[in-house]
Amino acid sequence: MCQTAVNKQLKKHAQTAYALCNEVPVNLHAHQIRHAKASHWLEDGMNIVQISFLLGHEQLQTSMVYLDIT
Repeated sequence: MCQTAVNKQLKKHAQTAYALCNEVPVNLHAHQIRHAKASHWLEDGMNIVQISFLLGHEQLQTSMVYLDIT
């Protein structure tokens, strides 16, 4: 499944979820799920080196920017 198809399905399901709870954003994208998972890993105590590896970032600095770590 290509990224466009995934994003289309996410938006479809987000609109359905929004009907039940208006806190659900209706313009979901696959990248947002990736970002959220990385943020949850950080909140759960995973270190930035592990997160960077799982995200496939070559530079640790990329992960730090991605997770808004200064």
